Amino acid sequence: MTMISNVSGKILIIEDDSDIAFVLKTMIELDGYTAVTAGNGQIALDLIQSEGPFQLIFLDMQMPIMNGWVFAETFYKLYGHTVPIVVMTAAADSKHRAKEVDANDCLAKPFEIPEFQAMVQKYLSVKSV
Repeated sequence: MTMISNVSGKILIIEDDSDIAFVLKTMIELDGYTAVTAGNGQIALDLIQSEGPFQLIFLDMQMPIMNGWVFAETFYKLYGHTVPIVVMTAAADSKHRAKEVDANDCLAKPFEIPEFQAMVQKYLSVKSV
């Protein structure tokens, strides 16, 4: 029997830096997934209502209007821990930041594209026979 890796999933990228969001969205789509971007937490909550469900969320912490802390708190109140959240932060204590919002994982900025792709694979890869 051969194990084949299948890709499927819709990913929400919450990032206020449009250049970073564009690169991440492009990488996700090149890997065969669907990606949607939001410039802040409020837009993200609106997108979850209109374009969800999502299977993975990448969350920047420092954003205008609604930051990552408020987004995570609101998301968990509305949906529980139904979708993995990966925090993206330039803070030196990125793992602490992830724990603050009860996120599943973290990526310390700046990160390399292979690190980002590995995180997507970690949460969305499905093996089938």
